[in-house]
Amino acid sequence: MADGKYNALKKLLCSLRQVTVAFSGGVDSSFLLWAAHKVLGPDKVCAVFADSIVQPPEEGRRALETAEFIGVNLNIIKFDILALAEFRANGAERCYFCKRHIFSSFSESLRPGTILIDGTNLDDSRQSRPGARACRELGVRSPLLEAEMTKKEIRRLSRERGLMTWDKPSASCLATRIAPGQPITAEELTIVAKGEDFLHKMGFMGCRLRLRGTIATIELAAGDIDRLLKDNCWRRAADFCYSLGFKKVLLDLCEREGILS
Repeated sequence: MADGKYNALKKLLCSLRQVTVAFSGGVDSSFLLWAAHKVLGPDKVCAVFADSIVQPPEEGRRALETAEFIGVNLNIIKFDILALAEFRANGAERCYFCKRHIFSSFSESLRPGTILIDGTNLDDSRQSRPGARACRELGVRSPLLEAEMTKKEIRRLSRERGLMTWDKPSASCLATRIAPGQPITAEELTIVAKGEDFLHKMGFMGCRLRLRGTIATIELAAGDIDRLLKDNCWRRAADFCYSLGFKKVLLDLCEREGILS
């Protein structure tokens, strides 16, 4: 099934002729960039990365390493996303305004005859994603979605083709950790980045640190709660969160799906 969809993806990419990939360095956009490079060749493929405070600091470096491994030059564009009032307000349409702002800038930088494509997959289309509407309005194509490829299939194909990102944990921008309606600030985003980096170094990949005022809630991937409760790991995690200024630290007992979801 996945191989048949990959053949459909190759035909679709051939029809686009020249593309720029909106590249995050994640599983989906990495596979898409690799496939486009294989099908169209290096002269017909570019990649662009949005660098902003809502990305963990290491994401830009990893994205650059992945693009170099694939053989595509990566154009990194810095965005002061907190300058966007609709984003700071953190309302229901936050993702729409953010995606519209960033992808509009991407579109303006395209070479003549180039199509902007992103890594949206079939599973993404089954979720509520306001940013997807911005992509449709701007004419951004989503080849993985059009080929009906799921995340699981993309991971399998990535592993078979030797891509280092095949087992990369699913990620989302740091703004998703701030409670809806709570204004987003640089300080809060930095706190989230520091907290999750600390948990990552403890071995808890795929975690989330949710903020609601002075309360922090730790979410862990499936199977990690038992590890956190052993050998006083929970105390280390809690103490670090308190050092960031939180008054209360909670643990969500409903684990997230595994890091490969």
